[in-house]
Amino acid sequence: MTPRPLTLFIAFAMTSATLAQSTAFTYQGELKQGGTPASGTFDMRFRVYDTLAGGSQQGPTACVDNVVVSGGAFLTMVDVGAQFASISPRYLEIEVRSDTGLSCAATSGYTVLSPRQLISSVPRAAAASVANALAAPDGSPVAAVVVDNAGFVGIGTPTPGTVLHVITPATGATPGEGLRIQGTQPGVANMAYAGFFNSVGVRTGYVGDGSSGDDSVFLASDIGNVVLNTSGGRVLSALNDGSLRLGTASGDYRRFAIGGGNSDGFLFGSYPALGDGIHLGYNAYANAAGAAVVIHPDGGTSRISAGYGRISFAASGAFGGAPAERAYVDPSGLHVVPTERWVSVHGSAFVPRYFNTPSFGTQGGLQVVDSFGTGNSGTVGTPGSSGPGEFFAPLELPDGATLKYVCVDARDQHGTSDVFVSVGKTSLTTGQVTEVCTTFTGGSSSSIQHPCSVIVSEVVDNTTNVYFLKATMNTSGSNIQWLLAARVNYVVTSPLP
Repeated sequence: MTPRPLTLFIAFAMTSATLAQSTAFTYQGELKQGGTPASGTFDMRFRVYDTLAGGSQQGPTACVDNVVVSGGAFLTMVDVGAQFASISPRYLEIEVRSDTGLSCAATSGYTVLSPRQLISSVPRAAAASVANALAAPDGSPVAAVVVDNAGFVGIGTPTPGTVLHVITPATGATPGEGLRIQGTQPGVANMAYAGFFNSVGVRTGYVGDGSSGDDSVFLASDIGNVVLNTSGGRVLSALNDGSLRLGTASGDYRRFAIGGGNSDGFLFGSYPALGDGIHLGYNAYANAAGAAVVIHPDGGTSRISAGYGRISFAASGAFGGAPAERAYVDPSGLHVVPTERWVSVHGSAFVPRYFNTPSFGTQGGLQVVDSFGTGNSGTVGTPGSSGPGEFFAPLELPDGATLKYVCVDARDQHGTSDVFVSVGKTSLTTGQVTEVCTTFTGGSSSSIQHPCSVIVSEVVDNTTNVYFLKATMNTSGSNIQWLLAARVNYVVTSPLP
């Protein structure tokens, strides 16, 4: 049997649901047997190859049973899958046998017709159809690429939601990969990136490997800024002047958390209570209203702020809430925010002494007096018959502190005031002794008293003075006076001592 030259044409099978193009085509030819037109029923097998002889079969074998041939002419439907999408040559090979009642799938008895027939452009037009869907070369999926009525293109989806809508595969060599941009140069010279252009064709930026000198991946802007944006607005901006900004503008109070786990550090700016600046805090940051927000109310907080020629240091106690300013630096130096403090001197620290001239306001040294009696347990003793006892103790105060008041903690059983405590100072240049203030107990009290006396504007100057406490105690009969302690209250002021 020898074939005559074949005439081929394409038949389309459409469905109203998808309008998808079928890969089947109608094959019409003439079959001769022994040089004369054949008649009867024949089984036929169709294959597609990539070469005229030998080569590789492309796609499946189409097997057609009981093809009716009359006067040599026959017509049948052939489907070898989507083998015509490639631009490479394709050749059709046909096997024929007279029908013996066997299925065409049984391979015995076939004669291969020669030569193979080159598939012309008419059936290959399936690869360039005007349909709105393209199938994969092997036919699965049928609608690998879809274009809808709005011009939206879907890859992996028949219902694209935007200009290009890609649904990534769940399987394969790189599941989840939806876009690949690959350069052609070897090594670090390779460049592969996606460019972005405005309406007049000027590039505004790109994403990818845009350097021929290394393998860096860039998020780059050629004109404006590079912005990291969330539903809360612009949280990070790389400006075209080379600066980096946290937050959207000067009126924004965004914060940048530093660390993880149990670390609650924050970098924030534009805190109205402190003026514009950069603030580094722990466990606290400023909100848009300028109030400190404490993350863990049961923990301590701290803050360092820099702005407008001032660096501030603030802290709270372990359970102190928002940080409070404790010290700051400005052009005049380092300063401490006024803080009230106490210094206490136990009664046992007082030593019995007399002035050479026992009064303030006169120059003189101090001499030890050893003719005193002893008092009850826990007291410093009471004077003997020589008169009221004078007892002295050193007083250490920070330089620059401002004294506020002195207090005495004592028991005075006599009917008059018999326990006096004074703050005094001795000039290191003149030896002049000056009383700063005095407080005293009331008489006839068997309970401990805590009277205090106000000191007016006394600023400690340890360069020119030395400070001390003087206690004067008197007794009458069997009455006993007990001096438990003396306390001095002061405020630390700037500059820092």
